[in-house]
Amino acid sequence: MGGDDGKVIALDAKGEVALLATDAKRRWIDNVALHSDGAVAWSVGKTAFVRAAKGEEKSLEVPSTVGGLAFAPKGLRLAIAHYNGATLWFPNMAATPEFLAWAGSHLAVTFSPDNKFLVTAMHEAAMHGWRLADNRHMRMSGYPGRVRSMSWSAGGRFLATPAPTPRSCGRSPARMGRWARSPRCWRRCRRAPPPWPVIPSRTSSRPAAATAPF
Repeated sequence: MGGDDGKVIALDAKGEVALLATDAKRRWIDNVALHSDGAVAWSVGKTAFVRAAKGEEKSLEVPSTVGGLAFAPKGLRLAIAHYNGATLWFPNMAATPEFLAWAGSHLAVTFSPDNKFLVTAMHEAAMHGWRLADNRHMRMSGYPGRVRSMSWSAGGRFLATPAPTPRSCGRSPARMGRWARSPRCWRRCRRAPPPWPVIPSRTSSRPAAATAPF
């Protein structure tokens, strides 16, 4: 976790705190991401940092303030969300980072478990995705409010997002790559459930909608 003191710390199950990194200028740590091999990433303003499991630290500056960070499920690859798109960076390689463009402010980012898709949550009530094999755009709109969290199903076939308002239960974009639809709440209308699963939220009585990324 990161704070306004410029420190990145780890808190284990026993409640013990370990200092992972400290910003040289003591700037606010905006975002933090962890890799399964022990690598950690964090951001300060326009700069993203990665510290490998062996302790080597590298940084990359992107065009605007970092909105979100996510490690790819395979390999040391970091996705950085920012204004007008996302940047894919291999910290251990000298190659130029790959830029995925889409106009707007991108505030969160996630890789699909199979490493085939990248999805961002935007400032407006929408998400945007890319199929990484060919960078094909997958626009997902139609939400009544800003998407604040995303979670993939175990197999990576569906991406679940919370429904921001009670009347939006069952609301979901269409399959990624097609324009979104906004069906009525199947609970209120007592009609057949939508063709995507509606997943109950653990923290709210409102359901979450899911969409298939293909």
